[in-house]
Amino acid sequence: MSSKYVTMTEIGKAYGATSHEVGHWLNCLGYRSDGRPTEQAFSENMTEQLPSRNPGTYVWGWDRDRVIEIFKMMEYRSEKR
Repeated sequence: MSSKYVTMTEIGKAYGATSHEVGHWLNCLGYRSDGRPTEQAFSENMTEQLPSRNPGTYVWGWDRDRVIEIFKMMEYRSEKR
């Protein structure tokens, strides 16, 4: 596991968006569907399992720098702004 993979919440904080907005944008880009990463996300190494707060469970982490760069290129903006 690499520290470059972070949760959607952490990406949202860095980008000024909610985790729900981040999830929606990942869906629109084809990296996420039904709350899970897609084959595209796996093939491009955009996601990795991270341990959750609950022992024995996990969450999906996302490549922070790559995701934020894609969001910038797509000119995504938070609804809060």
